[in-house]
Amino acid sequence: MHRTVRKAVTSFLAITGLFAITVLTDYGMIARDEQSLAMIGLVVVAVAVRGLMYLDSVRHGREPEVQTRDTVTGNLIVVLSAVAYGWLLMGILVGTGVVSSAYESALKEFYGWLSLALFVVAIVVYTIDTFKLRKGRGNEAKTDPAPAPTETAQPRELIHQGRA
Repeated sequence: MHRTVRKAVTSFLAITGLFAITVLTDYGMIARDEQSLAMIGLVVVAVAVRGLMYLDSVRHGREPEVQTRDTVTGNLIVVLSAVAYGWLLMGILVGTGVVSSAYESALKEFYGWLSLALFVVAIVVYTIDTFKLRKGRGNEAKTDPAPAPTETAQPRELIHQGRA
């Protein structure tokens, strides 16, 4: 799978799982002291899914991928879309009254700080990756470009075609 697709699947799975655990905890289906264990389980599942997708890419010869400006921008868009998706889910949960008002304030504060952290990390990674591409240190520079034609290459081609 493409790196951006893997990142999208992992991000949206993690955000959906975060809010599922939140609702289950609010309804008492998961004890508050077990909530951190459930979050760790969610991270393990998300990493396992991403790992399986990576192994599939390696098995089919699609790794390592060339990182271009488009993939760097795509990764930024995926992360920011996942954060927006989380705010949408929280708006639905709060708007429909699925979570209690006491849990709502804690959820807004937690997800607000999490969103800010994700936003800052996404911008920093985007800046670093773009800088690497501009300086030629990204793996876009590691691709084998076509060799530059030599001075004798053109006459050889003409001789081959009988026009020398």
